[in-house]
Amino acid sequence: MGTRHLICVFYLGRFVIAQYGQFDGYPEVQGLAVITFLLAPSNIARLKAGLTHTYTPTAEEVEEMTRSIARQGEEYHAALVRGEVSVMSRMKPTCPSMWRETSAGVLEVVAGATAGATVPIYQELGFIHDGLFCEWAYVVDLDAEVLEVYSGVEKEREGSSQRFKDVDGAEKGWVPALVKSFAFAELPGTKDDLVREINEAIEVRAREALAREQGKDGGDNAAAVSAVL
Repeated sequence: MGTRHLICVFYLGRFVIAQYGQFDGYPEVQGLAVITFLLAPSNIARLKAGLTHTYTPTAEEVEEMTRSIARQGEEYHAALVRGEVSVMSRMKPTCPSMWRETSAGVLEVVAGATAGATVPIYQELGFIHDGLFCEWAYVVDLDAEVLEVYSGVEKEREGSSQRFKDVDGAEKGWVPALVKSFAFAELPGTKDDLVREINEAIEVRAREALAREQGKDGGDNAAAVSAVL
């Protein structure tokens, strides 16, 4: 279903990938895909090597690639209607790194990049601040060797993540809400484990938010009573 999200990679002190995804952004789909990639032997090394063979396309190149993918989509769906391809098959665009349905698959796309087959990367990092539509975000930090999972935004407070503090588009006082951080060495090995840990982290965050709100209300009430006295 349409669950918009970002797949990000942070390397050598900066974001090098911020891939917008249109569908299935939930942890049990895209989160699991990211973890499955990271757990496979040699994939992290392949990703780092592949990043040296990426480039930022010009605005004209982005427009042409977008048009090309749109044409492929029309041809693909027409072939589906004619029964020439299976409904279980998936479109394979010529520029997968520019396709909104590639999502976590961009990690493998970049890992396979070579000097003779470079990969265009168009970052949509500002989408992280869209608390309404950016429902999930996954940050693969190759420097710190952690995977961070974000969901929506929260009022900035002591302890809030500063991962995106320099990214334009933030609403004053609000930051992306960090749900859970996994060290690469401690990634959950199954979908059930991943979903359980994410759900537990969300519950903890909700309890902490409630406690802060109750503490604030208590403080406000105490101040009001003091003012009356």
